[in-house]
Amino acid sequence: MTRHDLYFGEHRLNRNTKLWQLWRENKNDFEVCGLAAGHNIQLLEEQILEFNPRYVYIKSKEDAKSLSAKYDKQNVYFGENGIEELLIIAIMIL
Repeated sequence: MTRHDLYFGEHRLNRNTKLWQLWRENKNDFEVCGLAAGHNIQLLEEQILEFNPRYVYIKSKEDAKSLSAKYDKQNVYFGENGIEELLIIAIMIL
């Protein structure tokens, strides 16, 4: 059975933290369903490419438009309403 994870957090965290290592080492056991970031779009894009989440949140509307244009498999959310929508999704899928 695959465990679904949605990560809301500071993207200033080191990419080699135990959480990231756990996901990398157990890709058959975990599905990263969503990622949320404030402003670090570069790191978020790296994580989108690595984990292919279905749901992505970034704070600014401009960054969300940029992500939507680049990644058509992700549902991209932004702003206060976007984080609320992502929380509802998290409750439904987790």
